[in-house]
Amino acid sequence: TTSNTVTWTGATDSDWATASNWDTGTVPSATDNVSIPEVTNAPFIGASTAAVCNNLTITETDGLVINSGGSLIVNGTSSGNVTYNRNLGTENWYLVSSPVAGQTYDNAYIASNSLAINGTNNAIAAYTPADNTWAYMQTGGSNSFMAGQGYSVRRETSAGAGDISFTGTINTDDVSYNPKPGFNLIGNPFTASINTADLLTD
Repeated sequence: TTSNTVTWTGATDSDWATASNWDTGTVPSATDNVSIPEVTNAPFIGASTAAVCNNLTITETDGLVINSGGSLIVNGTSSGNVTYNRNLGTENWYLVSSPVAGQTYDNAYIASNSLAINGTNNAIAAYTPADNTWAYMQTGGSNSFMAGQGYSVRRETSAGAGDISFTGTINTDDVSYNPKPGFNLIGNPFTASINTADLLTD
């Protein structure tokens, strides 16, 4: 099957789902190769949009933004940065995972996402199966979100509800996660949903 290349122009606005934003006048299908060059209106995928494509090439410096609830399935290869926004509805604790590769968490990430701080404990924590505890990021620390690993996060009380963001490259290959004995917190490493029943069956 020969794939067509569909190029983003942003001629109308920034919405991926607007047909007139593409040079072909149609929103990309699952067999189309997509090119997103540097333009005035960088694209976003809306909360109710299920975007698809074959290969994805992003040279737009602002990258591609996927709003919380939106979805992107790349059937082929992908290059360039994507930012996925995950909405946290309150300042309570939430379980999340990074749907992209390459996002680090450090003091700057804590600040830009308005995450809580309690002494030297920052409100990003991985679960430790060996003793059923949470390993909190410490002030001054730096690490990268691990593909397939779940994390507990919380926004500071004064910030209330809002988004936290993950920026990096899309995982288009299989992701392996080796669970430890005991309970494990795992998460979706992709920019599209996974059928939980199928995952647990497999």
